[in-house]
Amino acid sequence: MHRFFVLALLFMALGTVSAQETEDNVQIASDLAVDAEYLDLDENIINSASVGDEVFEGVAVTNNLPSTATGVKVTITRSSNYPFEYLEHEVSWDNGGTWIYNDPSYNPSTSEWTIGNLPAGAVYKLVVHQRAVATGTAQFTATISGNLPDINVSNNQDTATIDVTESSERPEQVTGAKMVPMQETGASAGLLVAGIFILGAGLVISRR
Repeated sequence: MHRFFVLALLFMALGTVSAQETEDNVQIASDLAVDAEYLDLDENIINSASVGDEVFEGVAVTNNLPSTATGVKVTITRSSNYPFEYLEHEVSWDNGGTWIYNDPSYNPSTSEWTIGNLPAGAVYKLVVHQRAVATGTAQFTATISGNLPDINVSNNQDTATIDVTESSERPEQVTGAKMVPMQETGASAGLLVAGIFILGAGLVISRR
């Protein structure tokens, strides 16, 4: 009888551990968000530019859940006949407080930004400096992913669109757009003025 009672307690304990592990697994998730914008040298979000203009692809990411997301990366894809040439890039790991010129986490050859761990509430930013060399409509899409299951995949991807015209036409600014300026880092003047993205309610704001 005593032996049966001990075994019963053991099975109950194992069942409790198993149930707890299941609950913990359900709780392990992420809510990654990404924002993609085209920017001009005056820190404005734009949807048009002229041949010869210097234009930035701006990407901001955040983690909306209280646990650290792991294995995070951003992949950038661009439309065919992309009318821009790559110049340089810069990364901020502290929501625009400081910037690292040509940070190796972004590979311009593959257009992948390898982030790794993204702590809860952290905001990381990338700007890719380019020059318009041809006319046409262009898009770039930023897609964020990680090791953990995402509870809200609707904010895992964002696309920005721009029209490039002949240099006689001036870029059109998006009404009401406001940027956050960069701080001095010793990098090129073009990158220093390309501050990006306002955050509100814990989400990366999209212009849509």
